[in-house]
Amino acid sequence: MIRLLLALLMIPAMGKAEALFETANTGGGKIVLTDEYCNDNNHRLAYATHPEGETQMGCWTADNSHIHVKWYGGQLRSYDYTGWIDKRKKRPNT
Repeated sequence: MIRLLLALLMIPAMGKAEALFETANTGGGKIVLTDEYCNDNNHRLAYATHPEGETQMGCWTADNSHIHVKWYGGQLRSYDYTGWIDKRKKRPNT
């Protein structure tokens, strides 16, 4: 119930978030890193989709070797940079 409430509260924020990077997850869905700031204004919003329709939300940051996601509910996961796809909108050269 709490996860559903958190997901519903994040829908307005996701509407204006731009996907920066994404990768496949081991559950058959994907992990998406966005440019939208989390409530702490230090980390950015991430979400993971699952084939059953569940979406998990969290906040991400990165260092020189890994992307770190603190998923809502408490789990901290670190991912290396292998397999991430750049989803940023391409801007014309000016």
